[in-house]
Amino acid sequence: MRGGVGSYAFCVRTCDGRYFPLQGRAEAGGEAAALAQCSGFCPAAKMDVYYTYASDKAIDGAVNAKGKTYTSLATAFVYRERLVPDCTCTADGRAGGMRYVDVTQDPTLRRGDIVMTAAGAKVFAGSAKARPPYRERDFVSPDRFPELGSAMRKRIAELTQL
Repeated sequence: MRGGVGSYAFCVRTCDGRYFPLQGRAEAGGEAAALAQCSGFCPAAKMDVYYTYASDKAIDGAVNAKGKTYTSLATAFVYRERLVPDCTCTADGRAGGMRYVDVTQDPTLRRGDIVMTAAGAKVFAGSAKARPPYRERDFVSPDRFPELGSAMRKRIAELTQL
């Protein structure tokens, strides 16, 4: 099974099986683009992309482009049991570390996405046609984004106060 209409993709760090969802639709850009995006978030480790369909969003049922299931990966779920030496995304000695992502360069952003910045939570207010690099004005405080409901504003305020 490959990415296709209705599919979801996961980036998988092959050294310990750690995974995270690939943002955006899995079919956009194809396999090479998906792998490039995963490697961009985790440049110091070998990555693979696993796909599943909307009816089965769990990693357990996901398969890579060669048809191998995530659960057949020798390192599947290893990250839950132990830290693997030299298995990191940042290559700075922090096992399990993820790379810092500059939101002004993030090609996965969609209008209404909430990002955490050094200045606190911001909402991406760029147009559907906007492409990186984004400008500071493309990010607004939650109270200045009219499409955000009051319940979500309250949840964001709670997170910001942590």
